[in-house]
Amino acid sequence: MIPKLRLLYIASCLLLFLPLQSGAQEWVRSREHHAWARFDVQSWKTTKILTDLIDNAGNITSTVRVETTTRLLETELDRYVLEVDSTVQIGEQKVNHSNQKLKRDINTQGEGFAAAVEKGTLKIGEKEFKVDIRVVTLHAKQGKRVSRVSFCKETTPHVLKRTTTYYDKKSAPLYTTTSAVTEFDVKQDVLGDEKTVCRIVTTHKQNGTTTITDELYCADIPGGIISQKIIDKNADDQITRRTTLELTNYAIGEQESRLPIKEPADK
Repeated sequence: MIPKLRLLYIASCLLLFLPLQSGAQEWVRSREHHAWARFDVQSWKTTKILTDLIDNAGNITSTVRVETTTRLLETELDRYVLEVDSTVQIGEQKVNHSNQKLKRDINTQGEGFAAAVEKGTLKIGEKEFKVDIRVVTLHAKQGKRVSRVSFCKETTPHVLKRTTTYYDKKSAPLYTTTSAVTEFDVKQDVLGDEKTVCRIVTTHKQNGTTTITDELYCADIPGGIISQKIIDKNADDQITRRTTLELTNYAIGEQESRLPIKEPADK
C-alpha cells in the first residue's frame, strides 16, 4: 500500500492540477473562442475524476476521487474569473477540500504572436479545414515557450493543432506538447442530449515521462471538456497512473441544473 503521507501529497497535487486545465492560453485571442469566457456568467459544470495509482507490477495500489464544480463568475473582453470548488476522497475518506477563485487573462493584444501567417489546410477524417498557422512565443525568466498553432476561424475549438516546446536559457528543450483534433462532428450522448463533439489527443513529454490525454470536447458545454482519459508513463514505458474524467452536470447562465432534480423516495 502507498503510505498515507504520499497519498495526501498526491491529493494536494491533484487539487493544484485542476485549475491549470482552465489556465491562461496565450494562443487564444478572443473571448468568443475561449472554452469558458464565451458563456454567460454563472454558467457551471461538475466533474468526477478517478485516478488509479499503479505499481511496477501493474496493480492498482489506490484510487483517488476528485469531485469538482467550476463556475464562471466574471467575464470581460480580456479576462475572466472562475470559482473552482474541489473535494478529494481516498477510499471512503475525504482528505482535502479546496475553494479557489482564479483570474485568467485572454491574450487579446496578441502577445508573442509572430507577424507572419502561413496559410494551409488540415485534414481531419474526410474533411479539410483552411487554417492560419502562426508561431506564438512566450518569454519567461527561466526560458521561453514556443508554440506552432493551426487556427480555424469557422470551428470550435478554434485551435485544431498545436505543438509547444519549452526551452531553457541555453535553448535546451525541457518539454514538448503536441495536441490535435483527431475526429470532428461526432454525435455523442451528453447527459441525455445528443450533442456534436470532437476528439482531441494530447501528448506531453518531459524528463523521460509521457502523459497522453484523450478527450471529448463539446462546444455547448462550459469549459468544453466532457470526458478525459489520461495515462502517465515513466521512462521505462510503464503506466504509473491512469485518470478518467466524467461530466456529471452543467448549466448555462442562471439555470440551476441541466439534470432534473430527483424527487425524494416515498417512505
